[in-house]
Amino acid sequence: MLDCSKEKIEAEVLSILGKCPEEASEVPYVGLKNLGSTCYANALLQSLFWVDQLRDAIFHWKPGHEESKAGTMHNLQLTFAHLQSGLSKAYDTTNLARSLGLNTSVQQDVEEFYQLLLGYIEDELQEIDELKDTIKDIFVGAHVYETQCNVCGEKVLNEEDFNQIPLSVEGKRSLSECISGYLKREFLEDYKCTKCTGIGSQRRLKLKKLPAILSLHLLRFVYDKDTMMKKKLFDDVSFPLSFDQNFLSTDSQDLTEYELMAVICHTGPNAFAGHYITYLRARDTNTWWKFDDSEVTRCSTFPFSTTPSYSYSYSYSYSYASSDKTEKEPKPYILLYRRKDLPIIDTKIPSHLHEEIDLHLQNMVVKTASYEERKKALAEKILQERLSYCDVWENLPVPIGDTEWFWIEVGWLKKYLKQTPYTFIDSIDNTKIQCRHGKLCMDSTKMKRISKRAWETLSNMYLAEAPLKQDDMCLECVSEKFVELNILLKRAEMFSNTRRTISTRHYYAHNRSTYFWVNSEWLKQWQAVDKDMEHTLEPNFTLDVACSHGKLTPYSSKRTLVHPEAWEYFATYFPCPDIVKFAEPSSPCTECGEQKKNEDKERLSREAERRAEKLALQDLYHSRHDLYDRTKRTKRTKNKELRTKREQRENKGRTKREQRNKKQKKNGEQKSIFIHRSLQSNESYYIISKSWIDKWKSYLDNPNEFLPTGPNNLALICEHSKLKVDICKRIAENKKEDFKILTKRQWEAMTKYHPDIIGEIEIHVDRVVGYYEPRDFKGFTKPGVCEECCQKLEEEKSENLRRFIDETIKIEQKVAAIAGLSSWTFKSKTVKASHTHTVGELKLLIFQEMDIMPYKQDLFQGKIHLDDDNMTLFDFGVFPNKPIEIHEPNKDEQMKAVLKASHGAMETETGFEGTKLQRKVASPRSDRSEKSTETNNSSSPIIIPDNEEWTCLACTFINTSAGGYCDMCETSRPNS
Repeated sequence: MLDCSKEKIEAEVLSILGKCPEEASEVPYVGLKNLGSTCYANALLQSLFWVDQLRDAIFHWKPGHEESKAGTMHNLQLTFAHLQSGLSKAYDTTNLARSLGLNTSVQQDVEEFYQLLLGYIEDELQEIDELKDTIKDIFVGAHVYETQCNVCGEKVLNEEDFNQIPLSVEGKRSLSECISGYLKREFLEDYKCTKCTGIGSQRRLKLKKLPAILSLHLLRFVYDKDTMMKKKLFDDVSFPLSFDQNFLSTDSQDLTEYELMAVICHTGPNAFAGHYITYLRARDTNTWWKFDDSEVTRCSTFPFSTTPSYSYSYSYSYSYASSDKTEKEPKPYILLYRRKDLPIIDTKIPSHLHEEIDLHLQNMVVKTASYEERKKALAEKILQERLSYCDVWENLPVPIGDTEWFWIEVGWLKKYLKQTPYTFIDSIDNTKIQCRHGKLCMDSTKMKRISKRAWETLSNMYLAEAPLKQDDMCLECVSEKFVELNILLKRAEMFSNTRRTISTRHYYAHNRSTYFWVNSEWLKQWQAVDKDMEHTLEPNFTLDVACSHGKLTPYSSKRTLVHPEAWEYFATYFPCPDIVKFAEPSSPCTECGEQKKNEDKERLSREAERRAEKLALQDLYHSRHDLYDRTKRTKRTKNKELRTKREQRENKGRTKREQRNKKQKKNGEQKSIFIHRSLQSNESYYIISKSWIDKWKSYLDNPNEFLPTGPNNLALICEHSKLKVDICKRIAENKKEDFKILTKRQWEAMTKYHPDIIGEIEIHVDRVVGYYEPRDFKGFTKPGVCEECCQKLEEEKSENLRRFIDETIKIEQKVAAIAGLSSWTFKSKTVKASHTHTVGELKLLIFQEMDIMPYKQDLFQGKIHLDDDNMTLFDFGVFPNKPIEIHEPNKDEQMKAVLKASHGAMETETGFEGTKLQRKVASPRSDRSEKSTETNNSSSPIIIPDNEEWTCLACTFINTSAGGYCDMCETSRPNS
């Protein structure tokens, strides 16, 4: 039952129409619409708008020439004007983003946008004399680097301007700890004094002058050297609502107080995803407001802590996710403090913007009125539909004793009863429950009986045609359906009786004179299927029962007898013009019978011949080679005794071989491979290809098969009539997968049965030394070996082995077996790779399985050094059946790998490239460097040329920017 309450209907209307596009603001402040991923810009624009001096300067900006309305400064003025007017709930900044060239689908760093936007505004304000120092007067302060020699005490002072103070938050609990870390004294061991040439000095930073708006950048996104990516620090840092200059340990005697005016926060799991919001304090009411894109809400209390927290904090890189609770918590990223003595400026919107604001107000009124009209009409429509729905629901069943009702299609009724606010209901369509005569069909699963009142309500709403009443049943279809069901029931009964007849009376009846012959294979198929699948069988159930002469076939395996009832069932439900009817007894065809006798005689003769051949060559057939001639051993018991003794000797020898091989492997010697004991010195043997031997074995097992030729060695002979396989080398290495070795007796027996030999290969053994010693085999073959074809075949096999797909490769790493001892073991894992994988991709697979960073992997397969990450495994000739070893690279090689990887990461981060803000930096820019022990060893300012690559000493990132800090880890640039 649908809810007809006013609140529910209003919620449904809101879900369909959405909020009013030009909704009036219910609070005294205006939000900014998120254009996709522009929350960083919204957060910064709201914060800068609340700086009265900057807002007043932007309103007073006037270009020296007539500027198009598409200009950036004009759109920035218009944005600030709408924020000040407070007309709509949220303003659309599409024109501003388009004029700046921002990609609205890409998330950016709000701190970088802060620097670039201030730089752009500063450049634009240079055209007006009274405004050109606005940015410097509001946001720029001064600090002094004091370097004192440890030997003579000489002090060198270097004063620089800044517009932001970067503060490390890792391991810090309060803002005062962050500032202490920023201003702490450092010791420069390599500094050389210009006065006394002494080595060693102390350096510290002093804040000389603070700006009117003090920006504190909390370094939450730092470079992780382990994962080679940026990570986010979730440390909770408390900060005061106000402080004086003594809080920052300045040398100034001025005790001007500062108050917190804005907190720009980041929520999200890492440095590459998340959302920016800002908290602003109204100066007149001293209340805090949360600006989350279009939503502006008042905070009941200050949302952050002003006292240090002693809870444990976490940091997460791009590869690891944080908890949901930590992700959703807003973490302060930029703090803006304002001098308390700054005057409150009542800024006036420029006159040239009034026309656009008035036009926007008119459009807002028109759109709001149109929205309210559509909202009211939709609410009335939904209310009427719900009331009708409730009426249909209550009156759907037919009352007891009512003689008039209607039929409706079930699918449409289900869709109507399960409708949602977004369900589109078509008009009632009863054609699915009508027969070919236009009346009610016989399928009761497709229709539903409903009352007359429910039908009238539905038909008025959904325009039903051709109503079907209680007396619209089609009598003709009913008769046809009755006949069809009767036939189906009769067939099902006959099917069961036939199955029962075949399974009982066929085998136990004494009088079989009235039985009939059917195809035995067809009968087996019929017994295996259900009655619903009988239509899939061939209709000719007497196939092959009659011979070519039209008489009963003498081949008894093709026919079987069935009961007359079964025959009648098959003849009724499997009609076929080719059915033949033979009753028992029927005499088989005499001509075909004579032919069958001759075939049986030939088959028995072949079986006898092949049994004799199998007996004569049973060692070859069973892949056995013996030193003695088995045909001379006639007693079965003696054969068994000799076989048992031989197996015992072989097992004993095999055990000794295994022990010796294990010992040789431990000592680094070559493993011993032993020649088959049937090979003797100064003897001749013969070779037959294994492919022909396999066909020969199948020929002996199946008397109906025939060999196309005699012993065929074409697979071993090349086009030059020589061997393309070095037989002697294969025998010495015990690699005989392509051929079989026959003794002279076996060869004579083979040529006796198969005289048509193709490509005879004879091998003469000159020497076989030892059975339990390392191999020493020499011999020659007729014909000889073709070196060219042999090498070509080996290369083809090697290439085929190198072309593998999704094969398992074993990865081994040499590690210490016991900590502190010199013993070693191998830590092994397996990865699945293909020949098309590059070495770099293989290193990533190894990193996933063994947690070894790619730059710490130096891969070898045997003597092959996989030293190029861009080359494939096929290019290096890697085989999947050989393990790949991981060696520890030296420090120089690790550094090269890190530099290469970091340079690739740098190329993927474009930032604000291609926008108007590119290379627009507020001047002078702060050094932003997070203080470390690797700071500049000179007191002179760093002169940074443009477009010069330099490597960070902390994270090894290759920078191309002209800034004095690392784009990845914020460490200051070394002095070149």
